[in-house]
Amino acid sequence: MVVVVNDERLLELPDSLDWAEGSALTVNYLTAYLSLTRVGQVPPGQSALVSGATGGVGHAVMQTSKALGAQPIAVVSSAHKARRAIGAGATAAIDLSSQDVDKAVAGLTDGQGVGPALDPVGGARFGELLRNARRHGMLVSLGFTGGRQPVLDLMDLIAADRHIAGHGLHADSDENVTPASRRSVSRPPEAGCGR
Repeated sequence: MVVVVNDERLLELPDSLDWAEGSALTVNYLTAYLSLTRVGQVPPGQSALVSGATGGVGHAVMQTSKALGAQPIAVVSSAHKARRAIGAGATAAIDLSSQDVDKAVAGLTDGQGVGPALDPVGGARFGELLRNARRHGMLVSLGFTGGRQPVLDLMDLIAADRHIAGHGLHADSDENVTPASRRSVSRPPEAGCGR
């Protein structure tokens, strides 16, 4: 078998990572990073609602948002997954088996809603996540493990001037996914070190 890949999409795998971990970095974590910074534009301190937070992409979104200074709120389907999400860095976890998302988000955000909602799940809960984004907020769709047909009330979109965006890593430009160390960047001459 022969595989052809553009040089710009290749990364050297550090010795500290195995092949499975390395593959997650280039898909799950790059998806998470770009969805948070370029699409969702999550500022430090902002809450971010993350569905499927213990799945591959959801977990990466949650950890990356925490690393960027945001406050990830995990949405999960069981108490066991809620504990896992908290252990992995979620500021809070909403357990769908025992909690109402609307009430939980209102309580966690003083009724303001979350910055963006990031959704790798799709399906029936899509509209619920959108409804819990703050006024002028956004839902970023990252996948559809829960179904490709979202359920939403257009009033939740229109009345609070919310937005829906999608992000797919493989549709992104080479410039956005090429490591900065490999881009040809013209740099200004170095100034004094100031020490």
